[in-house]
Formats: sequence, structure tokens, C-alpha cells
Amino acid sequence: MKNAFKLCLPVIIALTIISCSKSNDNSKPPGATASILAKWKMSVDSIVVYDNGKEVQKEENEYAANGFDFLNIQFNADGTGMQTMFNGSMTDTPIKYTLSGNSITINFAESDLGDPAYSMSGTVQTLTANKLVLDLQQTTVKGSVTEKTTHDINYSK
Repeated sequence: MKNAFKLCLPVIIALTIISCSKSNDNSKPPGATASILAKWKMSVDSIVVYDNGKEVQKEENEYAANGFDFLNIQFNADGTGMQTMFNGSMTDTPIKYTLSGNSITINFAESDLGDPAYSMSGTVQTLTANKLVLDLQQTTVKGSVTEKTTHDINYSK
């Protein structure tokens, strides 16, 4: 009987060690990506406008320095959201978006001020718990002129 117990003891210890796992750990694994689902405040918008492939305008706007919310964007889990702008008064524009990997398309509805609906597509360049960087493009055809606008937008929480 003692010999049987001595033979079974190492097997019992091995099974106990093997059966222990970290599957009940609810923390995010190292390197897990943050979620886009949040309200983000625009801090910098770098804009380049091209007409028929020729650069005609370039500007960079820094909004964080002025201390008020110039533009916020909210991404909800159901693919909807809201863009809120401050241009002397608040303007809310509903959005719908799709996100696949790092590719994003945002469809903006007509704004409260009557600005027409439009769409922008591009990539998520950076996404952390407190920073979102989008590289978005919008193409508009006006008669024989094709205007492409590129936005590199930095957001923070």
C-alpha cells in the first residue's frame, strides 16, 4: 500500500500543477489594443488639399492649446456616433462608421447648420487608451476638378 501511495503521489502533484491555469485572469494581455469606443477630443488637424493631384492648400490647426472643446467625436459600439463642434455655438452631426482592422470609414450626416453629408475613409494610425490618430481622405468632384483632402487628426481623451 505504501508503494502504491509513493507511485501515485508524483502523478497527483503533476496533475495539480498542470490543472492550474490563468484562464480566470480578467486583465488584458500585454500588447492588447485599446478600444475606439469613447468620446475623443480633437487636438491637432493637419489638412492638405489637392486639386487634380496638385497641392493647393496646407494647414495645421492645434485645438488643445485654446482650452475648449472645438471638436469631439464619439464612437459607439453599434457603429453610430456623434461629432460635436463649437463654432460660436454647438453643432451636433450624427455619424455612422465601420472599422475593419485599422481601416475606418466615417459617414457624416447633414449638420445642424445645413452642411451637406459627406464621407471620409482612411486608417487608424495610433490607438492607445488616451490617444487616437486617424489618417482620413475625402474626395469631392466639382465639375472637371477633383479635390482630395487629406486629414491627419490627433485626438485625446
